[in-house]
Amino acid sequence: MEEQLEELLFSYRQPYQQGLQAELADSPSEYQSLERQSEVALATLQSIFPGREETSPVYLQDTLDGAFCRILDTLKQLASELRWPPGAVDGKWVSTAKTAIECNEKVGLFMQEGLWPLTEVVRIYLKAQVLMSGIILADLPGYRDTNLARVKKTEQYLIGCDEVFVVANIKRVTSDESVEAILKQSLGPRLKENKSITVICTHADVYQIPGAEKKHSDVAKKDTTKAAKKTMDAAYNRSAREYEIAKLKRKSKTFPEIQRPRRKKYLYVNARSKDVKAKLSRRYRDLGGKNKFHVYCVGNEDYEGSEYRAREARIFAAQRSGIPDLRRFCHSKVAEAQFKASNYFLEVEMGSLVQRLEVWIAALNQEVLPEIPFDCIPNLRQKLELKIESHRTAIEAALRREIAAPMRVGDGAFCQKAKRASQEWEGWHWTSYAAWCRHNGEHTTGAKDYRNWNAEIMDGMNKALQKHWPALEGELDRQAEILEEGVKREMSRLRRRIQGLTVPRDLIAAISTKEREILYLVREESDELLNTLGTIRINTTGAHVSSRIVALMIPTYRACASEHGTGTFKCMRAHMAALMERGALFRTLRRDGLEATGAALDSLIDGVGIGVAGMCDEVAQQADTVRGKEAEALKSSPEDVRK
Repeated sequence: MEEQLEELLFSYRQPYQQGLQAELADSPSEYQSLERQSEVALATLQSIFPGREETSPVYLQDTLDGAFCRILDTLKQLASELRWPPGAVDGKWVSTAKTAIECNEKVGLFMQEGLWPLTEVVRIYLKAQVLMSGIILADLPGYRDTNLARVKKTEQYLIGCDEVFVVANIKRVTSDESVEAILKQSLGPRLKENKSITVICTHADVYQIPGAEKKHSDVAKKDTTKAAKKTMDAAYNRSAREYEIAKLKRKSKTFPEIQRPRRKKYLYVNARSKDVKAKLSRRYRDLGGKNKFHVYCVGNEDYEGSEYRAREARIFAAQRSGIPDLRRFCHSKVAEAQFKASNYFLEVEMGSLVQRLEVWIAALNQEVLPEIPFDCIPNLRQKLELKIESHRTAIEAALRREIAAPMRVGDGAFCQKAKRASQEWEGWHWTSYAAWCRHNGEHTTGAKDYRNWNAEIMDGMNKALQKHWPALEGELDRQAEILEEGVKREMSRLRRRIQGLTVPRDLIAAISTKEREILYLVREESDELLNTLGTIRINTTGAHVSSRIVALMIPTYRACASEHGTGTFKCMRAHMAALMERGALFRTLRRDGLEATGAALDSLIDGVGIGVAGMCDEVAQQADTVRGKEAEALKSSPEDVRK
């Protein structure tokens, strides 16, 4: 909330800086853009705090020293006094609705009294066909949003997504600047490997035939094959009942006259979809390296009215809408994870339950109670815990070796390279320098090509660590394999130790199942650690809006952008030089990156330790059952067995 208010206040005040309008006289479009952002920010603030003097233009434009911080503190105080809908606990509000109208009414509570701009996320759980496989769909603000805080949230969410859907109208998808910003400038280079991007072109079946004839006539003619005609003729041969419905709906037309335009329209709609897919693929398919790029064209104009047609016509209308293909694609994204989870449940969890029952029954039927050593399970737990701690120590050593040490050793060189980059910017015209500061170091103008100062600051460090990050990821994989092998050895030793004793074979089988369960946990946690490390790497080395370097640079950029009057350029350069001279950028980056990685490592390794301890306790319980503690009690209480 505080970040949102700060961004709104900054956006509103930007156009009112002294001398800015004159400075941007040669770039009226930029000033107009700042004015639009300012108008949106003011309207948002006034909707959050309606009727308050503190959101009046006069108050918000205060130019006295320290005005920005003073106004921001006032807005924060007002925000703390806002009244949220009843039922909110610790910033979270939960409710249920049986219909879409009721859901809309309840969400509408947050649209009142300006609460919507301060609402971080709305999660809606519903029974929908596309969601039944476990997929989660998130609607996010665009990269061209006027509020930087919203853009940061979007970027942070997208980095962790398995699949990114970019939705745009088919008429403008090839020229939409928002699509280009997501696919080229912002998202593409930072997608994790093996992720994919999908462009969904909507309104694909909304097409006027006269315009289509001129634009796609050649493509449509190629598609007018005998097979295509036969398929369409079969789909549009209505039954008598459907023909009557069609006549009632279009009294002025005969049935054949209805049939021909639809058939013709399909040819041109299909031709346009193919053309758009080809253009998008040529333009963007190489943006993500190993990542996949998909395009789907969908429309619901014919799909929604298909219930009035014969079965064959309904099927054809549904298929040509593109909706079933997109739905199958959505289901396929979670199919692998579902199969893995289902297989684990059937083979391990269900198997473990059955084997526990078998051990229980075997304990009841055995004539002689075996003497299983009492120390075997505690010893197993102790040895596995030692291996988990060795695993943690090895990863921490790899982190120090591959990341911490190179960053610490190269700190001076990184600072010098960043300083040289900032000195090169000092040779720019002061208006260009100020423009880049206003846009947080990433900008382009008619006079200057696109430059990203943040990427230039990071260039030295990123080149030095280019081979170290993959080496760390490889070491994490190797350590996971070492831990898995250690688990296998210890479980094998336990089985060998009790095999020579008089124990039910079901107990040995149960130990084998528990081994698979532990190995599954180790692999899952290792994969999660790799995924988390990938996110930390992106945010530590990247120069995107939500990266660490941008967060560290923004105070300096804004200090520079707020300068005006005589000696403006000198003051801007002084702000930047002071930051570079302190040399704190890379120390802070190193500290933040290592802290984030350490916290993730501790959380995941602790999770493995807790899980393994619980599984060892389950093995101990089964051993106690075989040993006779439960067996004797059960023999004396057969009613409990039946229960």
